[in-house]
Amino acid sequence: MKNKLILYPSTFLWIKSDKGLLYNSVTYKLSELIVSPSVAKLCSVLSKPDNLYSVVIDDMCLDEFEKKFICVITSKHYGTLVKINDNSISYMPLLSIQNRQPKLSYLSSITFYIGGTCLKTDYYKQTIFPVSTTQYLNVDDVVLFVKMFYRSCNVKINLVISDINDSKCLNKILEAFYFIKENVVLYTLADDILSTRLIKKAINLGYVFHFVFLGGTLKLDVVNRLKNFGSFNVLIFNESEYSITKNIMPSALISKYDVIPIFRNNVNFFKENVYMDNKSIRSVKLSKREVFAHQSINLNFFGDMFVMPDGRVYSNVNMQPIGTIKNSIYQLITNALKKQQAWLLIRNKGRCKQCVYQWLCPSPSNYEFVTHRYNLCNIVEAEKLKL
Repeated sequence: MKNKLILYPSTFLWIKSDKGLLYNSVTYKLSELIVSPSVAKLCSVLSKPDNLYSVVIDDMCLDEFEKKFICVITSKHYGTLVKINDNSISYMPLLSIQNRQPKLSYLSSITFYIGGTCLKTDYYKQTIFPVSTTQYLNVDDVVLFVKMFYRSCNVKINLVISDINDSKCLNKILEAFYFIKENVVLYTLADDILSTRLIKKAINLGYVFHFVFLGGTLKLDVVNRLKNFGSFNVLIFNESEYSITKNIMPSALISKYDVIPIFRNNVNFFKENVYMDNKSIRSVKLSKREVFAHQSINLNFFGDMFVMPDGRVYSNVNMQPIGTIKNSIYQLITNALKKQQAWLLIRNKGRCKQCVYQWLCPSPSNYEFVTHRYNLCNIVEAEKLKL
């Protein structure tokens, strides 16, 4: 007896060699498949758009692999069996990519590294962290740059202050950005704060602070001193620092804070706490729209720009600059939309390209750059980064 197998429009079917994956973007269920030659033929027919995500099957001619494949689809609601003359149709979820014209609406945040001296590290390549340099970004240039777009789009402005005790610099920043203070977040190292006088002044003017702690130096008295002035990022390097953070923050009656792992050759810590594994991939809940986003843009980087103290602008500080603060915002967005830039960096290379979980995994992050590994993954063996 002949019937028609139809996959639902919410179902993604990915085949990589002899492995396959079914993922339903409504129920968030996924099923791994071993793809035999006979199942591969069925999948080939299903994957042709003209077939409307369906394939005709003959119950009398199915082998055991095909029967199991069909059983998984129907029992776990990836699709259904209908009679051969049933007019039901379905559409395979296909990404439609159109030419992207530069739009201000693409821009979500700009991080300005003001400059000055502080603890010298390269942690800014992994997260927002002050840069130690004798150079200072010209605040007047920054204001002129921001005025090119601030009325046309709602962009978050991060100002990263290296020397929070430089009262002349901070006072100039507070005065210069007062006109858009609602969009501004000030970042600084918590341990460098000698006095809260300027912090209080900024808060009274309506600014918001994000205090950055290094987990190994986190102290309850410092947290208590600053807890009424802003929110907290705690950078950790090992599980011990995580445990200390989880003890100190509740003691200071702080429930909301961000813990950010930092790579410093602590490979085992990252493998156990940051890398993707089978358990974490199975907990993924992505809509169809989100899967399409993974296939076209980098969700970690898209919309973000970074301006260093020398005035160079980046879509990601680990890559080449896209221009300078003297360029128009439209030119910078145009440059950021080029394929070799971070905004469009997706999992389409190396082992990721051959993995059935390719579009369920998070977009590449800064960790891939600093670890020199293209995939932070316990599912497949990591490989050297080649961008």
